[in-house]
Amino acid sequence: MKASKYILSNIQPGETLVRVMSVGGLTRGWFSDIPEVALTDKRIFARTTQGESFSFPASKIKNVEVRPNSG
Repeated sequence: MKASKYILSNIQPGETLVRVMSVGGLTRGWFSDIPEVALTDKRIFARTTQGESFSFPASKIKNVEVRPNSG
């Protein structure tokens, strides 16, 4: 997936974009209003459709699992 302007403009100096995942409309609950999530070598970040953003540092993440059609 191609990264949006939001993702590209929020890459921090020294950070490398690893993957962009489209999740909007594919999930229920907490991620249901997030159109895309960016995974870098230092963190995971995204913005909701309401304009709120979040970021998790890689040092706090134990694993990431993407399971299509599983929510």
